[in-house]
Amino acid sequence: MAPAKDVDSELAAQIERESISFIKELALQPENQDPAGSWYIIAACAFTASGQGPLVAEVYKAAISQASDDEARRLILRRIKESLITSTFIFGVPRLLNAFFPLINSLPSPSLNDNTNFRSFSQIPSFSSVSSRGEAYMRVVFGDGDLDSFLQTMEEYWPDLKNLIVNDVYGMYQAEVSVLGKVETSMINIASLVPMDCPAEVGWHVRGLVNNGGEVREAEMAFGIAKVVVDVCKVQLRKELPRVEDVIGKERLISREG
Repeated sequence: MAPAKDVDSELAAQIERESISFIKELALQPENQDPAGSWYIIAACAFTASGQGPLVAEVYKAAISQASDDEARRLILRRIKESLITSTFIFGVPRLLNAFFPLINSLPSPSLNDNTNFRSFSQIPSFSSVSSRGEAYMRVVFGDGDLDSFLQTMEEYWPDLKNLIVNDVYGMYQAEVSVLGKVETSMINIASLVPMDCPAEVGWHVRGLVNNGGEVREAEMAFGIAKVVVDVCKVQLRKELPRVEDVIGKERLISREG
């Protein structure tokens, strides 16, 4: 897959330079030395959503540079890949692929690859159990009031959309917690939505993070890293993002107005 050419090479070089500097800064912070930490999955999703997928390879290289052994390096790769595929429903397959090829080309050794399949056909539960898992997960994230209204609206106007969101987005992917925990999934949702200029949905998942048992500081961490990525990648947001304190604990956030 040939790399795409940037229209403005000077701007592209500036974005790459500032992004790598920020990635290295994150990697060196004392609280980010745990191979099971969250900083690198947040950054990977934020860069991918910002249209800078190749920088995920830089995130990976910075993260494994702090790892003590190959098992930790494989864990980092596994968590980055899971974060990206889980967030693909937000930023899309083309941006996922823009991250995928540079990422696999950056592996220092074939022995560091991890090709675990968490959703093979032999492992897929029945349709009804996937649907139930998806709805149960959504009920925690969105709350009963918002979810019941949301599901009813989709059922009335677009049942296929309801099936996609409940069964695929949540039942198959977001609710899969064998690699990433529920709070981490909320964090990568926030990190992916900020660059996509989706303030309403950011608010839903900031509140959902706390509903999933997370802390305000974790929402602020995801929000903060994503905002810096948006700035260094020169992504122009047109809408005002919600403040964390304005959405946590609020009973109703979803409306038909979007």
